[in-house]
Amino acid sequence: MNIKSPSAYDVAISFCAAAGLGLQTAEDLSRQFLSRAGFYVFSSREYMSRVRGGNNSTQIRVATRPVRAQIDRIDWLFALSSGLHANITENISDQTNIAGDASVIAEEISALGHKLIDMDLANRAARLGSPKYSSMIVAGFIAGIFALPEDIADNLIGARFKEQDIAAKKQARIQGGTCAGAFRHRRQSNA
Repeated sequence: MNIKSPSAYDVAISFCAAAGLGLQTAEDLSRQFLSRAGFYVFSSREYMSRVRGGNNSTQIRVATRPVRAQIDRIDWLFALSSGLHANITENISDQTNIAGDASVIAEEISALGHKLIDMDLANRAARLGSPKYSSMIVAGFIAGIFALPEDIADNLIGARFKEQDIAAKKQARIQGGTCAGAFRHRRQSNA
């Protein structure tokens, strides 16, 4: 899928994580990045952990035309913790790109018969000083997938977070975007 294509497209991005891992931050920032870049965005949230434990999930639908509902497909899945529920696994296809931390989710993704893009979130966030930064890395990865201008993300991050945290959060976003750019380049080279 060529995200930069001027033709109409419709991309479904799903996040799945246990409560407290920054799922809402990753979703909020990604939705705002994409909306400010001129994409049409629709998002929906499921709070499974409040009902029966386990993971919460969010889907962001991004398109070049107005969208008003979620879709039963996942183009990009960001799995931040193990224990994927059926609402996620039933929408994974051979075309789904699955990203997450291999130390947490690789075995489960492999058992589903899919490959994982290892984002090495735990180590990257630890190098930045806090596990909370993994959500920023995911948001940066999404900004990189869509080749969003850096100033959109920087301005939103600067407006949302305390000043002392801004430098680390910008660095996390850049790391994530760089990772996505490298992945996009490898995929185009192998095509």
